[in-house]
Amino acid sequence: MPHGIASRLSSSLVGALLFVLFASAPAPAQTASDQREALRALAARDGSVRVIAHLNLATLYEHDLAVPQEIQRQRRHLASAMDGVRRRLTGSGLRRFEPIEGMPAGVIELDAAGLEQLLADPAVKHVALDRLSRPLLQDSVPLIGGPQVWATGANGSGQMVAIVDTGVDRTHPFLGGRVAEEMCFSTTYSPDGATTLCPNGQTSQVGTGSGVNCAATLSGCEHGTHVAGIAAGYQSQSFAGVAPGAEILSAQVFSRFAKAQCGSGLPPTASQATTPT
Repeated sequence: MPHGIASRLSSSLVGALLFVLFASAPAPAQTASDQREALRALAARDGSVRVIAHLNLATLYEHDLAVPQEIQRQRRHLASAMDGVRRRLTGSGLRRFEPIEGMPAGVIELDAAGLEQLLADPAVKHVALDRLSRPLLQDSVPLIGGPQVWATGANGSGQMVAIVDTGVDRTHPFLGGRVAEEMCFSTTYSPDGATTLCPNGQTSQVGTGSGVNCAATLSGCEHGTHVAGIAAGYQSQSFAGVAPGAEILSAQVFSRFAKAQCGSGLPPTASQATTPT
């Protein structure tokens, strides 16, 4: 990014916060016995099952540890405990064993006999299916403790979230009119077949309306509005983004390319990330 553009961005982003959130929805409530039986059924049906095993081990979040040496000491302790679980599963149809660094847990794939060994291991507190999930805002914000933080008065008020993306629909009701600053940086570089998406037809623009989401005819132009909603949207206490009190800065940084530049299988026009000229 050219120096001039970087300077303009930095002056507008003072105090800005960037929130990136993709968290999976929680599994439906089941008793521990129901979960174990479901895992056994899957292992019997498919020949193996992929699970996340949580150790019966008290640990601290790494950001709560005072010095790097304490973090490394805890990581060594976790690695040793996970290695003990792995050694006890040797010869049991173990197909995959992947500790999750810094956490008392690991991803394990094993057959029905190995599953029984894992369930019986006193070092293992809980075993859950490693399943696919969709990210849903009404589930993911409570998962990261959003409502508890809001209750302390910290909801993003007085801060600004920068959405550097495909632009933001400032009229979207979920954003509550909180798009406070806008800018656009795009390109018209002819060797790439690029056309600027800035409303003024130039390669840059700053001010109201300049950070609008790119032309509706292009694929993916809703993305910036979607991200803004995750960061700072608000409908109610039960359905809101991470920082529902924050203002929003929309920076539209994409350009329009013809199909020939986008590859096969894409629509006639598409937006692509670019470094402004």
